[in-house]
Amino acid sequence: HMPLTMRSTVVLIPNFDAEDWPEYFNKYKPNFITAIPNYIAPMLNNPRMRNVNLECLKVIAVGGEGTGNALEVDMNRFLKRHGSKAKLLKGYGMTELSASACTGFGDVNALGSVGVPLPRNQLQIVNPDTGMECKYNEIGEICFRGPGMMLGYMDNPEEMTSLFRKHKDGTYWLHTGDLGYMNRRGLLYIVGRIKRAILTQYKGTAYRIYPNVIEEVLISHPAVREACVVKLHEDRRGRTKAYIALNDHNRVDEEEIERELRSFCDAEMAEYMRPFLYEFRGSLPLTPAGKVDYKLLEIQTAGQR
Repeated sequence: HMPLTMRSTVVLIPNFDAEDWPEYFNKYKPNFITAIPNYIAPMLNNPRMRNVNLECLKVIAVGGEGTGNALEVDMNRFLKRHGSKAKLLKGYGMTELSASACTGFGDVNALGSVGVPLPRNQLQIVNPDTGMECKYNEIGEICFRGPGMMLGYMDNPEEMTSLFRKHKDGTYWLHTGDLGYMNRRGLLYIVGRIKRAILTQYKGTAYRIYPNVIEEVLISHPAVREACVVKLHEDRRGRTKAYIALNDHNRVDEEEIERELRSFCDAEMAEYMRPFLYEFRGSLPLTPAGKVDYKLLEIQTAGQR
């Protein structure tokens, strides 16, 4: 609605094809683009984008799923190389908050961050086990309150009770189910979903690991296009499996790249976080919204040990 109130021309692509980015730019000369990361990433490897001038592009914003630091860095380099002064903007929101509640803008656009709360929105990070407010840089559940919160779910009071909770100061907050942390500048960083957190045991000690963090490391490897980490079904030790889609699946020796990735993870993360198994695929399954379908991969992992 905002572009319409500003008398902007809005172009909707009902049958979007990421391979057609050159045509979209040449035909529409867009100043602003909003999309999900999986829609913009193909620009980087599209040979037909090589000579496309992006000087027209002032803002390119993504949301709906995590962007990944590697994609953000590569995208910003790509934009500069093609004549645009824009830098990738990230935001955070959900339907229950009437869309966006947090966004980056201008200089408030740090690598990996989704920015700061929009005016009149309050943000709090709480320990999901104790309900106590977390310290700066401490991971906890992301909670919001503000005028954009929905009134409720129709005929579903149980879901309402789990979503809206009264805190010790008497205020009601929307518990998003997402994990993240806030730094001293007030910038929000997303770590993952509470439901995706995995309890693992290593050398007699229990740890909570977050698949998104491991996936971020894997995607930072130049050979990896997509990664999804899930728990091995019924594995009491909480070991994980990494599903990997490579940039050039047909030209890579899987055994060799697995050894390389294991060595890469040895250097980049603690031992208890490292994937136990790897499986390489030409592509990973996506949801209708274009996100990697980790739930389907969890189902497909059932029975594997």
